[in-house]
Amino acid sequence: MPSHSSRGQGWRLASLSLAMLLPSLGISVANIALPSLRIAFDASSQEAQWVVIAYLVVVTSSLVTAGRLGDLFGRKPLLLAGIAIFSLASLGAVLAHTIWVVVLARAVQGLGAAMMMSLTVAALSDAVTVERTGTAMGLLGTVSAIGTAAGPSLGGLLLGMFGWPSIFVLMAIAGLLAALFVGTQLPAVATLHRRPAFDLPGALTLMLTVAAFALATTLGPLTFVNAVLGGLAVLGVAAFVRIERRAAAPLITGASAMGTLFTLGSGGTGMAGGSGLQAVFAAASLFVVVALGLSAWANRVEATSNGNLPGEAPASGRVSDPLMVTARAKVVRGGGD
Repeated sequence: MPSHSSRGQGWRLASLSLAMLLPSLGISVANIALPSLRIAFDASSQEAQWVVIAYLVVVTSSLVTAGRLGDLFGRKPLLLAGIAIFSLASLGAVLAHTIWVVVLARAVQGLGAAMMMSLTVAALSDAVTVERTGTAMGLLGTVSAIGTAAGPSLGGLLLGMFGWPSIFVLMAIAGLLAALFVGTQLPAVATLHRRPAFDLPGALTLMLTVAAFALATTLGPLTFVNAVLGGLAVLGVAAFVRIERRAAAPLITGASAMGTLFTLGSGGTGMAGGSGLQAVFAAASLFVVVALGLSAWANRVEATSNGNLPGEAPASGRVSDPLMVTARAKVVRGGGD
């Protein structure tokens, strides 16, 4: 159980907020670098957009599995591992010699980001008391929205001063700071000595299903491929439900459903549903710089599209505090996982 000290809870929540900020920042800040990446690697606009698409697809398809692994092996160790993966992949992008190495680095970075997003939400139970869980969730939602909204402005500033590698250097350094904060502030919680079986078929099916959905809503222009991917996503949902009903250790259980739904709502589904919008932003960035000849600074207008998001989460979080207490009590009485 987390300490009742307000100061201790504040520091733990600050460390989790930083861990939540980086994955959302990693989405929008990379958009602004696409024109520079296209020029640096002599890549086409379609090739450059995979820098964003690879990240989104891996994040959305890995969120639930990352959360479940955290339940089995410990949230803090897996969160630190996710931060390490995110930071090392950022450095890998800096050292890339082709656009496809950048895409690969972004895919690996997306895996780290998925672990960070999912386990940051899961670790709230280790960081704050149940009475403050709703407010804490609202704060994490605000931080995530700020990261998405601030990305274009921050990216434009860095591009104008230091060039595209500085964007990934910043994420690597911020990842190091996040690891330091999480490592020193978040308490280590003992895991079960006898771990339940991991639902590998369910995890693979869910990852492939979400990946198919993300690609279907991202790839453009709309073609027969989008329809096929959408159909595969529908079949994947049916297969996943069937597998989970028969699984000895389901990937999503009653006690973890609330955290899973919040993670998908604030990050996973938001990214998958918004991946088409992010692709539009990516195309717009390329158009503004390449076709109109404007500098990367002009792309900061993208931030206005997300300006209304940060103010919504804190109020909804405070309203949900009593609901979280009631829900936690019901889960405990029902037996949990």
